[in-house]
Amino acid sequence: MRNVVYVMMLMLAICSPSKAFTLSIRDSSETGLWVGKLGDQQVWACLTMSKSRAILQGSHYVYQKHLKPIALRQMPGDAGQWEEFVGDALTGVWKLEDFDEHELTALWREPMTDKAVKLRLQRFEDLDGSNSECLEAAVTNQLSLWKKITQLKIESGPLLQLSGKRYRRLVVRKMDVSSFEIVDNIPARDAINFRLANQLHSAAIADFDCRHSGGTEGANDASHVNFESSESIEPVYWGDRWLSLVSRRTADCGGPYPYYGFTYSTWDTQVGIKVDLWKWLKLELTENSQLKSNDSSRKLPRGLNDLIIRKAIKARRAINGISAKTDDCVGVLRMNSDYQLHLSAKGMVFSQDFPHVTQACNGAVEISLRELTPYLSEQGRRYFDLSKH
Repeated sequence: MRNVVYVMMLMLAICSPSKAFTLSIRDSSETGLWVGKLGDQQVWACLTMSKSRAILQGSHYVYQKHLKPIALRQMPGDAGQWEEFVGDALTGVWKLEDFDEHELTALWREPMTDKAVKLRLQRFEDLDGSNSECLEAAVTNQLSLWKKITQLKIESGPLLQLSGKRYRRLVVRKMDVSSFEIVDNIPARDAINFRLANQLHSAAIADFDCRHSGGTEGANDASHVNFESSESIEPVYWGDRWLSLVSRRTADCGGPYPYYGFTYSTWDTQVGIKVDLWKWLKLELTENSQLKSNDSSRKLPRGLNDLIIRKAIKARRAINGISAKTDDCVGVLRMNSDYQLHLSAKGMVFSQDFPHVTQACNGAVEISLRELTPYLSEQGRRYFDLSKH
């Protein structure tokens, strides 16, 4: 088992060739974390953009080696060039070449020597698609924490296989945090591995936050446990085009109850984007509801939900051997219509995700493609054909 130094980004997708500068950041004020390299140096940039798509005060970047914020500001009258300062001294100019919601390429120049170095950044996005927010004060106060995280080591395990597809498990040493990386040369390998690497980083942050919730003791020791947390990410289905993952997290950080949660996501291995399996189904939308992930107002077709409930109750009785009159979970199952979804070799799996007090009733029901077909949307029918079920 080999060891590698954990950095915020284990793998960057290869950036597209340079072209004329364009700016297409979303028309809203937001702050996001970007990761990449300036030359051969690992850097993190914290960029705040205005509604007019100009960089705002507070934007900065740091070198992983030094972790000292370097201020950035837009050159007056030129949206395509940014200046950087340490104190009052101008230390560099960024000439932007390409800049969209996910990638930034620029040419960095040293003002005294005119030395030019290529800069490539990607927006920090994990499996949830979240863009970690960062402000200069927060980064400054957490520099020791960031440093500890970048110095963490991971252990890279042996090759594993799921449906003939190869992957390697990654475990953060002295922490109960694990993920994996895709080994096979599929079209979206770099894009998905980038997200998986960032998720490992997010999990490490959560573990440190849990430890810090008990006070300062243990803040500088990744193996010290005031409280406990864990997170793992692993593939559960891997077809010709679709990859379904599950992220499981447990935490006992001093609250009234320990936390246990799981999240399924499905990815298109051709283009590296997350797909919303709810859109593969014909839904009964309530008034003012919108079709988007984690929208509790979405309703499955009644026939499909009834089928899931019958199968769930049958499974409980088969395992527990108790009647409906004595099994409190039967009533909970009959009231449920919201699930977490992932693909399977036979069709689709619907997992109950109840709150803490009823988590003992959680289970998973697999619906075959034959049973699912009457309830598929046009998109669902098309994509199931593509996945060759």
